[in-house]
This record gives sequence, C-alpha cells and structure tokens, in this order.
Amino acid sequence: MNLVERAKDIMFKPAATWETVKAEQTTIKELFTSYAVILAIIPAAAGFIGMSLIGTSMLGIHFRIPFISGLFHAIISYVLTLVGVYVVAFIIDALAPSFNSRKDILSAAKLAVFSFTPA
Repeated sequence: MNLVERAKDIMFKPAATWETVKAEQTTIKELFTSYAVILAIIPAAAGFIGMSLIGTSMLGIHFRIPFISGLFHAIISYVLTLVGVYVVAFIIDALAPSFNSRKDILSAAKLAVFSFTPA
C-alpha cells in the first residue's frame, strides 16, 4: 500500500477507497506499522516546529516553548495519538452490535486508523 496514495484516496475518493480497505487482508500490527505510525508523526512534528522553533503570538507577545519541553510534548503527543487510535478501535468494536453490525476488531481497527487520516 502506497501511503501517500492511500491518504489522498481516503480524503478525496472515500467511497471507492473504503471498499478497497474492506477487502484488504491485513493485520492490526501492519495497519499501525505501515500507516498509523507514519502519519501520526505529522501533527507531532508540526506542533514541535510551530511551538518550539517558530513560536506563537498571543496578545501581542511572541513566545516559544523551550526546545526540550517542545520535544517532550511532541513525543507525548505522538504516543497518545497512537494510543487514542487503538482505544477508538476497541470502542468501535464494542459498539458494533448496537448498530446491527458484527464485532470484528480488525475491521474496527481499519475504520479507526483510516478515518483519522484527515486529522
């Protein structure tokens, strides 16, 4: 699976892409290692660059978070993003019977991982 193509397809051609995702044979480990782990770096790195390297302004005061604090924040953000996706997959799986669907943790993980793409 090409990461960039899949991300573009999820955002711009969702109906066709979800059918492709549904038919794919994969594991939860592969979903996370080949897709979620890589995409979760983007918001963490952007937050680090924005807050520690460039800085921000509020009420006319410009400030930057210290480098080490920003790095720590980026790492925590990265880890919590991945944990959040995993927790969402379990919630989707647990709620599946409420929506007349079958419990399937792999399908729930696919939904959680790929639906976080735009975020």
